[in-house]
Amino acid sequence: GGMGGGGGTTMEFDLGSLFGDMMGERSRGRPRGGPSRRGGPRRETEPPLTAALSCTLDDLYAGCKKRVKVTNPAPAWGVSPSHIYEIQVAPTWKDGTKIKFRAEEGMPPVTFVMSTKAHRYYRRREDDLIWVCRLTKEQAARGVKITVPLPGKVREGEREAIVVNMKKKYVVFEDEQGKSQKMRGVDVGDLPKKTGDRIVVTGRGMCKKGTKKRGDLIIEFQVVDVAMPSYSQAKT
Repeated sequence: GGMGGGGGTTMEFDLGSLFGDMMGERSRGRPRGGPSRRGGPRRETEPPLTAALSCTLDDLYAGCKKRVKVTNPAPAWGVSPSHIYEIQVAPTWKDGTKIKFRAEEGMPPVTFVMSTKAHRYYRRREDDLIWVCRLTKEQAARGVKITVPLPGKVREGEREAIVVNMKKKYVVFEDEQGKSQKMRGVDVGDLPKKTGDRIVVTGRGMCKKGTKKRGDLIIEFQVVDVAMPSYSQAKT
């Protein structure tokens, strides 16, 4: 399949063609669009179906495999066939990415269009992850320790996390086993003092297309009068 589409971030993948080649369909001499094994004509002339592929930031952070069932709304001979498509989600995909499958028996070509579900705590800005930390004025003045779990699916009850200690002025990366590794190049300084202050943790955002690098994880602070729910586990 080819890359294409407008909008800058739109990508197209003809996974059906790719998988068909891998399974050796062409080597068996059956061209695309030719007769099916049941002897009837393939339904390449049917208009393609468009289906939604909804992913979370957890799905996209490291990539995952999804199985999506699609039913043909234009039944043949009174029967509405369906097919389960297996999609390997890549960490570099963004909203608008298109994944194309060619026609199956009883199914026209299908194009999945990916969109990202709203995350409870994070928002994505290009390849960066933004997390808002709300602190009271008292917490900001006194200094706190916050734990920011990273997206991605680890084992039940375990997650990788960024730990920021405002009192001792250090930032560490904590793996799923709880082992800590100090992160260099992160300037904590005297933050946070006011709303708008932020800490940038390099290389802990989303995967960048065409490289092995990641964007940044940005912690943005909001200093408020009254304590509000926040994703962090803040300790004074």
